[in-house]
Parts: sequence; C-alpha cells; structure tokens
Amino acid sequence: ELLEYGRQSNTFKSRTIYIQLISVGDSKVGKSCIIKRYCEGRFVQKYITTIGVDYGVKKVTVSGRKIAVNFFDLSGSPDY
Repeated sequence: ELLEYGRQSNTFKSRTIYIQLISVGDSKVGKSCIIKRYCEGRFVQKYITTIGVDYGVKKVTVSGRKIAVNFFDLSGSPDY
C-alpha cells in the first residue's frame, strides 16, 4: 500500500517480512552450529548430527521494519 510520492503507509511498515533460508552442504561442516550461533547467540562445540531437518528463527528489526528469518537446517547425509 503506497501513498502519493512513494511514501509507505504505517500499515505497510508494521507488517513483518518473512525470509526463509535453507542450509545445505556436506555432513559435519558446521551448518547447524552457525545457525545456533546466529539464532540463539551461543556456540555449540559438540553437536548431535541433524536427522532430517532442524528449524531455527531469528527476529530482527532493520530500518524500522520487523523481519523474521526462518532457517531450515537440512542434514548433510545423502540418505535425506
């Protein structure tokens, strides 16, 4: 919803933007650790291998806009 001269209404600014990211790669390279670090702010040195898919979310505000970044952490095993 745009107002004249390209300015955005408050309704538009209050909507949350949802971003979905998928992590893919070989097994045991640190995909899950990077996502845990970003979403939870902690580093896990010993991590249990992901079976199937794991999920993480981080809510941030950028230039006054609410953004929810959704991570889908896929297993690196060829079986999945």
